[in-house]
Amino acid sequence: ITIPLSEGDDRILTNRQLAKAKEFIFRHGRLLDRKYFLFHIEHGSREVVLRVLACYQNDGDGFGHGLDPDIMCPSSTAICTEIALAYMEGLGVTEGKLVDSTQDWINGAKHEEDSMSNPKTDLLAYPHAPWWEESSGSGLALAGAKQHMETVHFWANRSGQGRAGFAQQRQVT
Repeated sequence: ITIPLSEGDDRILTNRQLAKAKEFIFRHGRLLDRKYFLFHIEHGSREVVLRVLACYQNDGDGFGHGLDPDIMCPSSTAICTEIALAYMEGLGVTEGKLVDSTQDWINGAKHEEDSMSNPKTDLLAYPHAPWWEESSGSGLALAGAKQHMETVHFWANRSGQGRAGFAQQRQVT
């Protein structure tokens, strides 16, 4: 198997490099990582990856439970939801229950000015990277991910806002 490293890149992974990557992912990766690898490299099932991804989704439709390994709290966070969107995009998923429920969570969790807050108490009660202890927040890429996905019609006509509604950078507080 030869796999380009990126689109337009002439370099390829050798069979040995691919075997080492697979070994690493299967030795150290989460079930989600392994199923995602199988989907892209060995024609695994999109539906299986989506079922595993759905395990990180909360009843309130956001994502948590350590989908970002730097935040292990079960509560929904913007960063975990952003990562879920990246998986959906990588799987070519543009519609369905998972997409609709994620959009519902984003619309319900954002503040009037389109910022989003982390669940501070829950976040600090579970293992987390030290940079999540800062209360000042940091730029949130969820808005950018949503905007990017709109360009591939992922969110077209879902929020009634179009691209302009999430065009500016958001802050996590």
